[in-house]
Amino acid sequence: MSMVQTRTAKCIGKLSRMNKALHHQQPDRVPVSDWFWGSFLKRWREELGLPAETDIYRYYDLNCVVTRPNRGPHIRPFKVLKETPNEIIVHTGFEAVVQQIFDYIEVGIDAYNPLEAKAGLDVVDLRRQYGHRLAFCGNMDVVAWSDGTHEELKRIALTKLNAAKGGGYIFQSDHSVPNSISGQKYDYVVKLVREHGRYPLQLGAYDLPDLN
Repeated sequence: MSMVQTRTAKCIGKLSRMNKALHHQQPDRVPVSDWFWGSFLKRWREELGLPAETDIYRYYDLNCVVTRPNRGPHIRPFKVLKETPNEIIVHTGFEAVVQQIFDYIEVGIDAYNPLEAKAGLDVVDLRRQYGHRLAFCGNMDVVAWSDGTHEELKRIALTKLNAAKGGGYIFQSDHSVPNSISGQKYDYVVKLVREHGRYPLQLGAYDLPDLN
């Protein structure tokens, strides 16, 4: 006997939110998701006093779930392999070579992920330069997320949300969430984005009027 699974209203809502964002339309709020190191999840549960089986995706009602297990990345120093006025090729700390992303626009790629702050990429600058020809995922600097004060994290996160004006941006870390980030700081930023990431965006002092 075959079994047909019906998508729940919440599932349909999340799919709509992600699709709108990726197609440069404003959903109800900026989507939030991420990829988590196993050691971060352990620290997060302990510091927030949560049961060992707590699922972070369900806890924050994140918009997509990473189903591939964490494989304990082998991290090496970041290197620039080639740089010209028209092209940058880098070797990332996670042993992947990335050519300048903007050629992807020409071949019809919808979105780019990850968008590493550690590689000198800034989603606000990219939105200014390329408009809504490409959607972006990530760019929350995990070094700052680890070391910054709450006020510094508020400035960084809300400034990034300017790139979500008109859709085209999914908020998450610039690669994955490591165990150097405390549970409290992760919790603070996600709740901050949920508070200020509803449309129309209310970014206060961090609003950039030239982005719309």
